[in-house]
Amino acid sequence: MNTSDGFPWTKEDDALLGTDTDRAIARRLGRTSVSVSNRRKKLGIARKQQVADLVSPLDNRLMDVTGSER
Repeated sequence: MNTSDGFPWTKEDDALLGTDTDRAIARRLGRTSVSVSNRRKKLGIARKQQVADLVSPLDNRLMDVTGSER
């Protein structure tokens, strides 16, 4: 049985994995973010990247120098 947090994972639950942050999906499903992360990894689903993950340190430095908004 595929369980975590005391109840089985459904196909609908699995379909949500990777579509938003683990924390957001956990809140939606009433599970812990750790259980969502573990399930997502077990199924080989990449995590959804947050915008902050996509901004490189060089981009940050360029924005600081030019005074651009983030």
